[in-house]
This record gives sequence, C-alpha cells and structure tokens, in this order.
Amino acid sequence: MTCLVHSSERLIIVKIGETFVANVYFPDLSARDRDLIICDICNQIEHYVHCNADTPIIVGGDFNSKFVGGHSNSTDLDNFMTTNKLISCDHKFPSNTTYTYWHDARHCGSWTDHFIVSDNIYIYIYITK
Repeated sequence: MTCLVHSSERLIIVKIGETFVANVYFPDLSARDRDLIICDICNQIEHYVHCNADTPIIVGGDFNSKFVGGHSNSTDLDNFMTTNKLISCDHKFPSNTTYTYWHDARHCGSWTDHFIVSDNIYIYIYITK
C-alpha cells in the first residue's frame, strides 16, 4: 500500500509498504537562512516518519551540496543522518561518476543530488546500468 504522508514546497514523503521515501529540495549555498530551512526539513521528516531503528527510510533529491566522506556541508543534515542512522549512497556509484547535474552552456557539472538511506537497508542498495 502506498500513501502520501506529507507534501510541501521542499519536501514530499510517501510510505510504500513499511518504507518511507522522502524527496527533498534543499536551498543552494547562497540562500538566505539556508541552515534554518535544512533544519526545518529534517525536523519535518522526523515528525512525519517517527524515525526509529526499525523504520526503513530513503531520502533522495537535490541537496544542493557535495558530500565528502559521507558528510554534507550542513551540520544539521549531518546530525539528522547520524541520529537516524542514515548513510549516503554516493560511493555505491562507479568511481568515474563525477556529476549528477550538467550545464551544457558552461560545460561543467556538479554532484548535488544524493540518496541517503537507513543503515538497515543500505546493504540492499545496488547501482545497475
């Protein structure tokens, strides 16, 4: 059974069976109140999902941030990931993957789209072609 749990400007949460799936759109680095917006989105996920060790969670979307060593450039997001035992799936991609967004006119790309998942389902994540 699939149901819509929450929908707002920067966050959609659905529940598919026992798994919660959230799509996020975080503000870019230049946005005013960026940290407050990220904190609010993380709090909303925790509120609607009722996170616990047995709750499978998948959060994906445009984080507008690079992850280095499994960490973002947001303390609030990193704390949210640690508290809820979420792991970035970035290193599941082939090592030659260098971007998730490409700007043709500027001939440049960036890796700002990510998936973070519960540690109890991380081992089931596979990248296929």
